[in-house]
Amino acid sequence: MEAKIVGRTRLATVGSNTLHLQWHGDIGAAEVTAIEAYSAALRQELGGDAQVYALVEIGDDVGISRDARPGIGTLAREQPWAATALVGARYEVKVLIELTLNATRLLTKAVHDVAFFDTNAEARAWLAERGAC
Repeated sequence: MEAKIVGRTRLATVGSNTLHLQWHGDIGAAEVTAIEAYSAALRQELGGDAQVYALVEIGDDVGISRDARPGIGTLAREQPWAATALVGARYEVKVLIELTLNATRLLTKAVHDVAFFDTNAEARAWLAERGAC
């Protein structure tokens, strides 16, 4: 699939079934909507019921705006990823993501395989163990 840039967030694919998200700056409702659409298009391209994985590179200046939070729950319910590898998150960002994930789990009853990594290579290896290619 062709790469797409929304705000300061870049969406692309790695391999055949992995969404590659380069996250810089705040993610707002527009970015969440774009991520959901890109993820749905990738799943459709793979055959509808295919597993989609996510490799998320996190910049130093990231945040999740208040208007994005409802969309994250919708994304988790409607376009769940088989596994998500998060690379490069500072401690404060990890805490924010963990809080968002916990809230999403409580509201959606969804269980997501999510892990944090220091390097892209570690993240890709972990995703490959789970079926990403």
